[in-house]
Amino acid sequence: GPTILNKVFGRAANDVFAVGDTGVILHFDSVDWSLVPSGTSTPLFTIHAGGSVLAAAGGFQEGQILERNESGTFVPRAPSGTSTSR
Repeated sequence: GPTILNKVFGRAANDVFAVGDTGVILHFDSVDWSLVPSGTSTPLFTIHAGGSVLAAAGGFQEGQILERNESGTFVPRAPSGTSTSR
């Protein structure tokens, strides 16, 4: 079935992101939507940016935080004082 999208966030008309239940991350460049690999199937509930940092978060019992790095790839990010290992 279709993927449920949970949050849409945009920094500009040509830089809009959406996240959803299957770990999906989509990017809109003012012309087309494209799939951005997230490396997870964990549901993502929100995406937001502050300055140059763009992060998505989700999960249930085990939370998931993904941060976009300089190359545009989303990678697991642990809050300070925690670990990303399981």
